[in-house]
Amino acid sequence: MVYLGDGDLKREVTYGNSKFDFCIIGERNIFIEVKCATYELDGIARFPDAPTERGRRHVEELIELKRLGYESKIIFVAFMDYASCFIPYKEIDEKFYKSLIKAKEMG
Repeated sequence: MVYLGDGDLKREVTYGNSKFDFCIIGERNIFIEVKCATYELDGIARFPDAPTERGRRHVEELIELKRLGYESKIIFVAFMDYASCFIPYKEIDEKFYKSLIKAKEMG
């Protein structure tokens, strides 16, 4: 665990059927999932590059955590210096895409 001043950073935190990358424990716990966008098309980083039931489950459980009063975040990291932006890859996994839209609407 790493001390952050107002909270502590824990790694590999389990909630429900998911293990999230990080949780900042503090006045209001913040659950964080990091996804690596490894696919690029026309200068746009995209995720996922294959259907991902696990990824969708993470998003759904982050939505549930938000409903329970916690903060939840998803961070997409693109390691390509030639990608100018990121979008979810709806054509590869429409269920994951719809979960992300739902998460965005929930804040």
